[in-house]
Amino acid sequence: MGDRTLPPQVEGHPQGRLDLIIGRPAVVPAPKASQSFIFSFRWWGDTRLCVLRLPPGKSESRITFYVTCGPKSFRQYLCDAGSLNVSLKIGGGGNDEADDEEKENLSQLIQSPRKLGESPRQTVLRRQLRMKKGWQDGDVIGSFMLPDLKLNSRGDYVHECRIVDSSADVIGTVVVTMIFLEGTLEDFQEIKIQREEETTVQQKMEETKLRPRSGIPVRGTSSISSQKGSQDGQRSRSGSFRESLRQKTDRLKSPKRQPGTLDYGGRGMVRKHHKIRRMRVL
Repeated sequence: MGDRTLPPQVEGHPQGRLDLIIGRPAVVPAPKASQSFIFSFRWWGDTRLCVLRLPPGKSESRITFYVTCGPKSFRQYLCDAGSLNVSLKIGGGGNDEADDEEKENLSQLIQSPRKLGESPRQTVLRRQLRMKKGWQDGDVIGSFMLPDLKLNSRGDYVHECRIVDSSADVIGTVVVTMIFLEGTLEDFQEIKIQREEETTVQQKMEETKLRPRSGIPVRGTSSISSQKGSQDGQRSRSGSFRESLRQKTDRLKSPKRQPGTLDYGGRGMVRKHHKIRRMRVL
């Protein structure tokens, strides 16, 4: 905890914490899937270099600093610091810690991040070579700066930084977030315990919801559903029987007689037939 305290070289009991979150940079060309990013920076008034590594496959890297002064004093320290310069380098998939030689090289890079005296032709050739071969392990991408280190009312700081190479060309962007929380170390431990208890309770509730219910039927529900099903079946059967019966009876029915046509016409034909037979007999 002593190596990660702010302000630097200020001893005291922790009264808060600062979480520094650096997202995955978007650079051109894109690095290989097995390569990692190495961030190095130094806080205002600190003599030691802070190195943070973002391994491959992760979207962000986080580091926590414990604040050993009051909230107002810490806000004033950030305002007095003004800005924070961060150097960016390509690394392999090794350990998160850097050796002394690497820290020394990164420290020199922070002090002089840009090359001077490079001709335009050399700049163009360097860009073409970089696009052709891509990033190699140990290559220095560039640097970015966090300007105006002033926290808002909630204690947050969010800034999208431009990554600049040694020739002052913008080759990518990165999002940096800082979150300041007031409170002692015991308060943070209590909050952590409460969150763990809440998560366990929520998990138990979700497990009980997802458990299948027993096969014992609830009283009255099965009989009601069976009665409804039998009634619906009887209704459908009776209705179909009635429809078929109606169709049969309709076929057996004689067509309706129209008044004045069929009766009189039939009797007239019978009378004519009798007259013809009488005439033949005579």
